[in-house]
Amino acid sequence: MLKKVATKAVQIVAPPRLALYKHPKPFINICHSEHGSESLYEMLKRVQHDKEYSLALRERGRVRTKAAFTLAEVLITLAIIGVVAAITIPTLITNYQKKVTVTKLRKIYSELNNVVKLSEVDNGPMEQWQYPANYTNSFDSIAPFIKKYYLPYFRSAKLIKSTEIGSDYNIFTEYEQNMFNNYLILADGTILSFFANLPANYVWLLVDINGIKSPNQTGKDIFVFDIYKYPSQEDYANGIRGRYKVKFWYYYKNRTTLTDPNIQYSCNKNNTQLYKNFSCGRVIELDNWQIKDDYPW
Repeated sequence: MLKKVATKAVQIVAPPRLALYKHPKPFINICHSEHGSESLYEMLKRVQHDKEYSLALRERGRVRTKAAFTLAEVLITLAIIGVVAAITIPTLITNYQKKVTVTKLRKIYSELNNVVKLSEVDNGPMEQWQYPANYTNSFDSIAPFIKKYYLPYFRSAKLIKSTEIGSDYNIFTEYEQNMFNNYLILADGTILSFFANLPANYVWLLVDINGIKSPNQTGKDIFVFDIYKYPSQEDYANGIRGRYKVKFWYYYKNRTTLTDPNIQYSCNKNNTQLYKNFSCGRVIELDNWQIKDDYPW
C-alpha cells in the first residue's frame, strides 16, 4: 500500500521591524560560506535588518548636514570675534606690560637696597663714602665711586662707557647725553647710570629696567632714584636731613604733589617740562606697586 506523504506548506513570516541600534554585525554577502547553513527565515531576517540599518545611517547623515552652519553664518561669527579681539587685546597687552614693568621695578628697587647694605658692611655707612665731585661729566671721575661702592656687589655686572653701547641708545634723551657717560650693566640686562649733581654728595641714579630695548622713556622703562640724605616728611618740613638712602626721586613728597602737572618733576601726562615723570617710580610705590589709570602710560 502506498503511503501518502503529507506535505506542509512553508510559510515565510516577515520579520518584525527591529530597533536600529541593535545591529549584530555588518552586512555580509549571503553566498559566503559562513551563512551556508542558515535557514531562509534567518537570511531574510538579516537582510531586512541590514536594509533598515543602512537607511538609518543615511538619515543620520542628512540630519547632520541640515544642522551645519552656512558660509554667511561662519563669516558673521568670525567678524564678531575680530571686533571683540580688536577691542580687548590691546587692553590685555597694556595690562600685561604694566605688570611686567612693576615687577622689574620692584626687583631692582629691592636689589639696590640689598647692594647698599652689603657695601656698607665693607665700606661703612653711606654718609662716610667718598662721593664724586659735583657735576662730574667724565667717566674717569665717577667710575671709582661706582667700582668701589656698587659694582662688586652686583652679580656678573660690568661697567662701560656710554660710547661703548652704541650711538642709538641714550638712557636719558631729554637731557645732555654726556651727563650720563657711564653704564653699569647687570646680569639681566638692566642698565644703571650715575651722575653727581648739586648739592654736594648728591647722586642721580637712572635705571633702565629693560636695558637697551625700547621705549627708553622716563616713567615707562626708565626710573629715577636719588642717592642722598633723604629725610622723612617731618624732617623735611623742619629742614633736617636723615641717613643716606637710595630712594625714588621725590621720595618725601605726597602723591598730590607728585602728580601735579605744574611741578617740574611730576608724574603726569600733561607735564611738558624738562624733567617730566622723574617721580613716577615713587607714585608706583605709593600706589602699592600698581600702575593706576591716571598714570602717564
